[in-house]
Amino acid sequence: MKIDNKIKCIIEKMTHLFLTKGVQPSEIADAIFAQEYNDISFSKTEKFITMVVCFSEVDEESMDPIIHRMKYTYTLDKYLVKIEQKIGTKNYKTQWDRDIEISKLLHQFTDQVKIIAPNANLNEILSTMPEPLQPSLCSHLKLVA
Repeated sequence: MKIDNKIKCIIEKMTHLFLTKGVQPSEIADAIFAQEYNDISFSKTEKFITMVVCFSEVDEESMDPIIHRMKYTYTLDKYLVKIEQKIGTKNYKTQWDRDIEISKLLHQFTDQVKIIAPNANLNEILSTMPEPLQPSLCSHLKLVA
């Protein structure tokens, strides 16, 4: 099967996503020195570490301060898996989620492969990816199917 540029691009994005851990807590923690940052806190469970960064900004209409909370969730092996934001008293909203990004890329990948080779074995194609990525890709692929 000839791999076209769209598929190559998707594979490069998937590989980058799996190999890049994301912004690390130590990089974010330096923000505490900026005047608008109020608080940085950490919590740890059996599977995740959560960092919440709080900063204030003035609402342009009411001129009241608004507290923003950014929640960063990491696996214990330092991979950023989710970023959420809370503005004022509103609920947290997901800004970025590693699993959602992987699912999107796998949907794009399967769609492109089906266009080029409708009878292709996707598991066989994914088996050409680096070994550490294969279990995760295959489990995500089952969700796509």
